[in-house]
Amino acid sequence: MSLNKLAEKYKSDKYGIHFYTPIYQRYMQNKKNQKINIFEIGVGGLEPKVGYSGLKTGGESLKMWRDFFKKGKIVGLDIVKKNLKLGKRVEIFHGSQ
Repeated sequence: MSLNKLAEKYKSDKYGIHFYTPIYQRYMQNKKNQKINIFEIGVGGLEPKVGYSGLKTGGESLKMWRDFFKKGKIVGLDIVKKNLKLGKRVEIFHGSQ
């Protein structure tokens, strides 16, 4: 599945608001089936009533990367503590960049 479709599926702001995914797709397509490490700063959370502060909110882009890079290790860092279960290949750390 393309990054555009995955971003739409998980409601990531990487497509629709920013339109980053077409660019990411172009440069990362050849790495799609490799054992790759992705590090994303800012796990976010688009829940309007909770915003970015929710323990169980966010991870939309981490899900997108997880599904795109089937063999990849996905790591997120957020200043707000997160408790999201996104699978064995996804890990979230609490801290500041």
